[in-house]
Amino acid sequence: MAIQKAEAEKILNGDIKLLVEKSKSLGEELARNLKTSQLRNIYGFVRHAQMEWEKNPQVAYDNLILLMPKLAYFSDRTKGAMRPLKDDLDQAILVLLDDKGPNQLHFKNFLDYCEAVVAYHRANRKEQD
Repeated sequence: MAIQKAEAEKILNGDIKLLVEKSKSLGEELARNLKTSQLRNIYGFVRHAQMEWEKNPQVAYDNLILLMPKLAYFSDRTKGAMRPLKDDLDQAILVLLDDKGPNQLHFKNFLDYCEAVVAYHRANRKEQD
């Protein structure tokens, strides 16, 4: 089940226990139908924003906001296999939008959440792809 905005807010504010719990659940769900390469498309975008943060936090922040339309596109392209990821990250991005600008804590915890989802996806993916 997708996280709610209130849960996303707790995760971005540093609730590590909730981050682990929700990323584990999402990673396990995604592992059933989403190929590793499909997940890496999104994770690569997130990692690029992380590298950009050092140079220009506003550009990195804007790039994460622009992840919303990309998630919609990839969700449709993967015939819904990416939909659970889209739904969760959309909620987290709504929290970033409430910040009205770069928030280092929220940015870091967003990245940690994405990384944890990728790790749990990998740990639960039966097929090597």
